[in-house]
Amino acid sequence: HRVKVKNGRMEWEIKADDAQYFEKENAIVVKQPELTIYTSTGALQAWLGSDEGRLLHEDQKEVTSVALTGSVVVWLQDMELHTDVATYDKPRDLITAPGAVTITGRDLDVHATGMEVDVTPQRIRLLDATFDTRLNLGGSALGIAPPVEARGHAGDDRHEVVDQIV
Repeated sequence: HRVKVKNGRMEWEIKADDAQYFEKENAIVVKQPELTIYTSTGALQAWLGSDEGRLLHEDQKEVTSVALTGSVVVWLQDMELHTDVATYDKPRDLITAPGAVTITGRDLDVHATGMEVDVTPQRIRLLDATFDTRLNLGGSALGIAPPVEARGHAGDDRHEVVDQIV
């Protein structure tokens, strides 16, 4: 169990079933990790879990990134993202997944290959996305105020959800 506290509030928390430290690599390999990221006010911002994680850190103090593998799940607001490999880059506050990604919400199913999540503004960028949606434009699906705007062109391999998740 590891917690980062700054100015009296938690920034992030990592829990795991088991951990092994590799001194030469400045890395800790953990089994069944759960990474919780908090907002500047201390509210839950994102949660990540997987079968295994690799924590890289500078000077054996500050965790700089967490690489997750095997049954990766990311929760943001009322969205759930599934993939096999994802990385949280702390200095950039960015979650990336290079492979197949499935995103589900109350009214949305999206399949993509490649994803980036800017954690603090909770902005998602998808590469090569297929939108199989049940998007309810009149509701607050995913916390996005209608209308939902998405960018992308036929043949363009980059789609960006423009509105922020609130």
